[in-house]
Amino acid sequence: MQRRVRVWGFLNSIDWARARILSAHEELTDAARKLKELLGS
Repeated sequence: MQRRVRVWGFLNSIDWARARILSAHEELTDAARKLKELLGS
């Protein structure tokens, strides 16, 4: 039973990390788009 809880914690941390990476990627893409607009104008 203890092992199952540990596996769930591991999966949850992976899910959390993936969500953080996705949101950071969106922020980077947004910043890059704004930079491109500034440089292009």
